[in-house]
Amino acid sequence: MNSVQDSRSSNPLIALGFDIPFDQIQPQHIEPAIDHLIEQAARAIAQISQQPNPTFANTLLALDSATEQLLLSYLVARHLEAVVMTPELRSANKAMLTKFTRFMTSLALNPELWAVVQNYAQTPEALALTGSPKRLLEQTIRSFRNNGANLEPVQKQRFSEISERLAQITSSFAQNVLDSTKAWEMLFEDAAPLAGLPQSALNAARASAEAKGHRGYRLTLQATSFNAVMDHLDDRDLRQQIWEAQHRNATQAPFDNMPHIAEIVALRHEKAQLLGFATFADWLLEDRMAQSGAKAWDFVRDLQDRVTPFFASESQSLQKFA
Repeated sequence: MNSVQDSRSSNPLIALGFDIPFDQIQPQHIEPAIDHLIEQAARAIAQISQQPNPTFANTLLALDSATEQLLLSYLVARHLEAVVMTPELRSANKAMLTKFTRFMTSLALNPELWAVVQNYAQTPEALALTGSPKRLLEQTIRSFRNNGANLEPVQKQRFSEISERLAQITSSFAQNVLDSTKAWEMLFEDAAPLAGLPQSALNAARASAEAKGHRGYRLTLQATSFNAVMDHLDDRDLRQQIWEAQHRNATQAPFDNMPHIAEIVALRHEKAQLLGFATFADWLLEDRMAQSGAKAWDFVRDLQDRVTPFFASESQSLQKFA
């Protein structure tokens, strides 16, 4: 027991504060921290679910704080994977992803918890709320409804399966983009084809080549390299070649995201229809300014009609310049 407590006390992911100790967080910290914080959050949720006299403090605020540490630790772990990109961090994040998704999905599907929230919404205190507290109540109720609270048991099971699969496949999608970006390179023996690049970009290209064991210069699709090429490189054909490579990123084996896209679209559509929405866009935009996919499309079409004449004129000017 003491060894477990010691490991938890030494795990920097378990009790994060304002200052994130990124330099102390190791891959082996991630899964134990998420496991512990899920257990901690589950106890808090169980207590809220049995609340006989729900109030703003013991229901909405308690619900908001129940997963606060868990969400923060999850986001920090995911951020580390995205920026450090080691196999160990990727493996650790993969190990905890399904657990995290399953727990977070289960909250809205919890009938006892949903009943407490609904009961609170009918209390005199809730009916008298104004401003931010009222908004929090409205958002909480909408979040429960839009994440399956009113579904039948069989539908809840399918909703949970979809949520877990989407978490897995969108994570794989992001990893493919990172891996494809990291893998692409273009090597040059000398700086002649790189005319126009500032000295700082040339120095970075030389250092990039040396880091990979090459002589000369190395261009990549990383933002610092790509942006310098797009802004400064004299060779138009080379700029086009690199631009096209960036826009074909993660579309070829072994990092091909095209099958992922098809599955993500299908699962999102099924999820939206389970919840009574015509499209995923309607589900996503319900509480945003656009409010629906149809209104978003209307905005895009209206914008297109307004800017098309200016686009055509400016394109002609750019063609003459080029």
